Amino acid sequence: MDCEEEEVAAGSELYVDGDMEIFVKTLTGKIMTFEVDGSVKVLDVAVAIEEADGIPIDQVRLIFRGRQMREEKTLAECGVEDRSLIHLILRFRGGGGCQYVLFFLSPS
Repeated sequence: MDCEEEEVAAGSELYVDGDMEIFVKTLTGKIMTFEVDGSVKVLDVAVAIEEADGIPIDQVRLIFRGRQMREEKTLAECGVEDRSLIHLILRFRGGGGCQYVLFFLSPS
């Protein structure tokens, strides 16, 4: 998917020393631009997103080519190249795990 210049210009821009430019698109359509190196970890991109847009790291899920990017992987390991588009979706925490209710019956 190609990014139009108008969309990129309207989005937030954060530059980190690097040899490639990546785009992160939010659910609202906002596009953030980052200049990064392929050795940057996905977690570092999440930190940059939090600094640029205020979205907490624990709520950030980054999707590239239909797959969730693991925080410990580098962008290069995820196949990200110059001018790649990464989608940002929010991770919502659920209501926890299983709940058990124990009933103790007294003998009648």
